[in-house]
Amino acid sequence: TSLANRSVAGLFHRGPLVDDPNRRLTKKESRLEHRGPVGADDPSSTSLVDKEETKRSTTMKRADEASDVYDLVVIGGGSGGSALCKRAAGYGAKVAIVDRGTRYDETGTRVGAGQGGTCVNVGCVPKKLMFMAAGVRESLGPEVGVAKGFGFDVPAGAVSFDWAALKARRDAYVQRLSRGYISGWQKAGVEVIEGTASFADIITEASPPPPEKKKKTTKKTTPPDYYVVDVREPTVGDGAPATRSLRAKRVAIAVGGRPSRLRTPEGAPVEGIEHCIDSDDLFSLKEPPGRALCVGGGYIALECAGFLSGLGSPTTVMARSILLRGFDRECVDRIGTHLERRGVDVRLGAVPVKIEKDDKTGVLRVTDSTGRVDEYDTVLLAVGRDADTGGLGLDSVPGALEAVDAKTRKLRCADEQLEGAAPHLYAVGDVVHGKPELTPVAIEAGLRLARRLFGTTTESASFMDYENVATTVFTPLEYSAIGLSEEAALQELGEDNIEVYVSEFQPLEHTLADDRVADAAFAKLVVERVTGRVVGFHYLGPNAGEVAQGFSVAMRKGATYEDLVSTVGIHPTVAEEFTALSVTKRSGASAAKGGC
Repeated sequence: TSLANRSVAGLFHRGPLVDDPNRRLTKKESRLEHRGPVGADDPSSTSLVDKEETKRSTTMKRADEASDVYDLVVIGGGSGGSALCKRAAGYGAKVAIVDRGTRYDETGTRVGAGQGGTCVNVGCVPKKLMFMAAGVRESLGPEVGVAKGFGFDVPAGAVSFDWAALKARRDAYVQRLSRGYISGWQKAGVEVIEGTASFADIITEASPPPPEKKKKTTKKTTPPDYYVVDVREPTVGDGAPATRSLRAKRVAIAVGGRPSRLRTPEGAPVEGIEHCIDSDDLFSLKEPPGRALCVGGGYIALECAGFLSGLGSPTTVMARSILLRGFDRECVDRIGTHLERRGVDVRLGAVPVKIEKDDKTGVLRVTDSTGRVDEYDTVLLAVGRDADTGGLGLDSVPGALEAVDAKTRKLRCADEQLEGAAPHLYAVGDVVHGKPELTPVAIEAGLRLARRLFGTTTESASFMDYENVATTVFTPLEYSAIGLSEEAALQELGEDNIEVYVSEFQPLEHTLADDRVADAAFAKLVVERVTGRVVGFHYLGPNAGEVAQGFSVAMRKGATYEDLVSTVGIHPTVAEEFTALSVTKRSGASAAKGGC
């Protein structure tokens, strides 16, 4: 934010803070003031705040007691919005959260993930369950031979898989989690409003209350005292939808995103796109997808391809260019090779240009950009996600449209405040431009924003740190990464200033299964030579997410190579490999390692 905006934000702040909550800290200040994560957004808990933070602020000036006037209105009930609203309510703020629940448009396309957002309903949670199911099937089936390697005789055909049974149990669990979000909000004292929200106007204390029919305001120079947010509530019976107007001193946008549609280079929808499904639709399939084409090279496409193949569907991945752009290329190449060894047909440099459906058989005939024609039973589009900001009415807020990225429709923010917009307009989660699209990132950003806006003055510097965030790609060969890829380190620090330690080894889990012997694990550390600081962590192998979580703490604390190799490892585990890395790429020695 500009200096002028910072001054305005300070004048119109309604919380107890002395310091401006939107002032960007220097790197030194961030290190000094960092307090670390404060917890996860557990929907089953009554509140996110601990004993110290449940003490309501007595100095905070609450919004007016009128029923539709709030200190904070949160638009979107996903991970970030949920964490923000519950923590803010825990500080004594009057908070409402607006979520549209599970909705479908006139074409049958899902436009509302449900309470809890994408992660709970159609993302991380159901995806991980499908990933685990694929692992169980592969362990029992003769194709991989894990069971046989450990002495279990499982004849071919003895193991059957029931897609409908898995779907029923998975959906029941997801629905319990989703309902838990509603009860969690209510127990925290948050008013829950179901509907679709959009900005209608801005008002100052000198202005009269908004009339029943409001005219959109696009040119206002005075910073607002309230944002007017209209909520279009669900239709009951044959009646028209009701509209309710809320007044908010602060608004946080946490609407997340929706799957992108496949388009031609000219921007037009690909012919026959209506015959395809997206990653949200995948979890609604009542039967196995049969021959599946996964279009896209990102983690969603590869994860879906991995578990569909593992559950018995012949699967193809088709990507325009490379897989997993932005990740370490050496690790990504190993993922691609492993997918192919598991039977996935990986085709790079091609995209569908035409999809035709046989009305009698339902078979989809796909012509790609190289002219090749293949037949599939299901075409899954996973070509990215666009921010769901189109219906927010941002043109009613002076300066807000300047923060919208033209390509992705995401919102450009500085420390979660929209750039160029009036004070007290924030965004968290996947809707924020240029930040990791990860559930824990959204949660932590929401928690920290609530502390800055409504917490005590000692917490005013609680800014979100987006560096060294760990992430895991749940492909059959799991991949976890923290910090810089080797390529990014070369570009940022230079070849002479980094040392890359590598090891290729066989996890104990794979030693007795003949077909798993070739599934080597891989460890890599990217180290800054002068300081010895670890700037990149990469691991391919079993339980990658569990392995990386602890190392992410170490890296956030500035761990060095010597810190890791001087640590006593736990034996026999895959994680201990990072306490024994000694081979560097610079040496030219082989990274392949024997047994213990």
